[in-house]
Amino acid sequence: MEDLVEIGTVKEIVGAEAIVEVERASACAHCVSKHLCFPEGASSLLIRVANSIGAKVGDRVKLSLRGRTFLWLSFLVYLVPLLLFFPASYLGGVVSSHFLPGRDPQLLELLFGVGAVVVSFFLVRAYNKRLTSKKRCLVEIVGII
Repeated sequence: MEDLVEIGTVKEIVGAEAIVEVERASACAHCVSKHLCFPEGASSLLIRVANSIGAKVGDRVKLSLRGRTFLWLSFLVYLVPLLLFFPASYLGGVVSSHFLPGRDPQLLELLFGVGAVVVSFFLVRAYNKRLTSKKRCLVEIVGII
């Protein structure tokens, strides 16, 4: 998969990292998930990136996120909750049939499934905090324009 590339402006330097303002691209207008990247009404986003090439405040820079990293993060956010939902839902049905015989198992299946999705979001959030606590930048500056 190709790397994702964006253009931004360096607003601040913090050690070996830079705070870069990225403008909403025209392609974002048609994206169904645009509200996840840019809060309602916002036309730009500030992100912390690795500044391995020594960009300075005010520089227009090219940012890159490896395609493989993007796929991994998408897997975590979208598929992990889904992969946990189905086994947990099945487990809810098994528990219901053993402990509540004669009752409709669907409520417990739903509760177990939704509970697993909630737990998965906390797991993904903990993973994200672990990445940021290690000061590991996933996006980096690859060129000054």
